[in-house]
Amino acid sequence: PSLPPRSRRIPVIDVVRTEKVVGGVVVTTCALEAAAVRSLACDPDIELIAIRPHVLTLTAPDRSPSGPSWFVPDLVARRRDRSVLAVALLPSWERDRSDPVWATTERAVRAAYANAGVAFAVWTDWRLFARQPRINHERMLRERAGEAGAADLPRVLKALGQMRYPTTVAAVHRRARLALGRTLACLMELALAGS
Repeated sequence: PSLPPRSRRIPVIDVVRTEKVVGGVVVTTCALEAAAVRSLACDPDIELIAIRPHVLTLTAPDRSPSGPSWFVPDLVARRRDRSVLAVALLPSWERDRSDPVWATTERAVRAAYANAGVAFAVWTDWRLFARQPRINHERMLRERAGEAGAADLPRVLKALGQMRYPTTVAAVHRRARLALGRTLACLMELALAGS
């Protein structure tokens, strides 16, 4: 018996702003993609994110005769150490990861990326829609200082240098003598930069 045809995704447009994508803004086509971009944008080891940037051709040794001959990753990210991560988003409502067709495709894609020296990960909605990380990622990107708060960063860094760890945002706020929102924005900026 053949598998039922794959349902078409209903687009749920979202906008994610981060300097880690070309142009600083990406319009995502689904909530899963938006959550994945936010997750990568909040990772201080990631310096560049691309959405569906290439087509990976699977050669005969890597793929099964019944499998696809090409694959398009949903996201590709470059890390600060110049290594590359390709990500496939696998919504649980579209495909089961244990499905034999997907398992064969995943093995072929992993082998092709391994030959190219690229790490490959499959992310599901279970990882990306976990409540607390999702809320944290959204807040980090929303609360960051940006260019307007660049002048406050040295004050917050100096305050952090004078404190013992662990500490609280309130303690840094008192030491830096900035408005609480500006202190939090600077802390988010430092966290996103990996400081």
